[in-house]
Amino acid sequence: MKTQIKSLWAVLLVLALLFVTVSAPFGILHMLHHDCAGEDCPVCAVMLACASACSHLTRMAALLLVSLTAGVGAVRLIQARPGSRRENDRVGRGIRLLN
Repeated sequence: MKTQIKSLWAVLLVLALLFVTVSAPFGILHMLHHDCAGEDCPVCAVMLACASACSHLTRMAALLLVSLTAGVGAVRLIQARPGSRRENDRVGRGIRLLN
């Protein structure tokens, strides 16, 4: 029961983050043509912060994708080496080793 509640919270958190990520550009587009108050415009400050956050998130996602791809590639290279599979193991062939 406890793990189901944790899973539900995890799914809800992912959905909330997905909603915010998908809806953020529409908010920026809505604020694009505003009456700017000059250098201290709060709308411009929010738009700059959103653009900066999107830039950082894009870099983080690209780095995560590259590292994930490298990790999967490394695992496949290790598994493709001769002698790395279970079939070359004596225990895997049913031979019992006595001490």
